[in-house]
Amino acid sequence: MVAIAHWLCPISSYISLISLFSETPYLQFNRKLVIDNSGDTLIRKGAPEGWEVGDKSGAGNYGTRNDIAVVWPPNKEPIVIAIMSRHDSEDAKFDDALIAQAAKIALNVLK
Repeated sequence: MVAIAHWLCPISSYISLISLFSETPYLQFNRKLVIDNSGDTLIRKGAPEGWEVGDKSGAGNYGTRNDIAVVWPPNKEPIVIAIMSRHDSEDAKFDDALIAQAAKIALNVLK
């Protein structure tokens, strides 16, 4: 019986792993966007309370800051929103609050 238990253990672990990855790629992608917290100060911050946000953000020279997100309002179809800001000076700092404010304005229109 012990031999069988040792033999079944890797199989049950394998089955458990398979169940973790049995979601569609679409659902896996959405989950990764939502659990990532790197955009907490961007579109997510400007979203109305109770709206779920999954995003991917970036930054570069000239204070460039961008964020693209899928936003799920309660009981409505998802919204895709992209916001980018850039300054005139190459060494300018990016401004997360500007992205959050732009998101707040745009998403409140879509309430």
